[in-house]
Amino acid sequence: TQLSNTELTTSAQQSTIAQTIPVEQTTAVAKILTGEEVVTALKAAGIKVEKVVTYNEETDSNNLLGRPNQYTSKSNFALKGDEVTKGEDPDNTIEVFETEEDAKARKQYIEQAIKGISFAQQYIYQKGVYVLRIDNQTTPMNAKKIEEVFYNIVK
Repeated sequence: TQLSNTELTTSAQQSTIAQTIPVEQTTAVAKILTGEEVVTALKAAGIKVEKVVTYNEETDSNNLLGRPNQYTSKSNFALKGDEVTKGEDPDNTIEVFETEEDAKARKQYIEQAIKGISFAQQYIYQKGVYVLRIDNQTTPMNAKKIEEVFYNIVK
C-alpha cells in the first residue's frame, strides 16, 4: 500500500514533534552532602554536637583531602561530654568520597590500621559515599543512636 502525500506529511510532523518534546526526568539525583552538612543534620536530629572542625586542603593533617580516591570533604566533631579542650581536634569524623568504592576502601583501611590497638578502636559506619567514625569512648547505646540517625540522613 502506498501512503498519500498528506499521510506522509502527517507522519513526518508527528515524528518531528515527538523528537522535540523533552522527556521528563523521572529519577531524582540525590545531593551529596558535605561533611559539615552531615554534622549539621546530626545536630538537627538531636545528636548533642559540641564542636565542629571542617577541614580544607591546607588544614587536613592526613593530607588526603581532594587527593585521588580520597575524601572530598571532612569534618570532625565533638559530642557533649567528650573531653576536648580548646585547640584540640574532636575525635569523631565524617568523610565524604566521590564514589562508594572509595568510601568502602577507606573503611577497610581504617579497620585494618586499628585492628588489635585497643585505645584506637572506633565505631565505623559506611553508607554510600560516607564514612562516619565515632570515638570508642562513646557508649554503645549512644553510638547505636548516632548510627541510626546517620543512616537516615544519608539515605
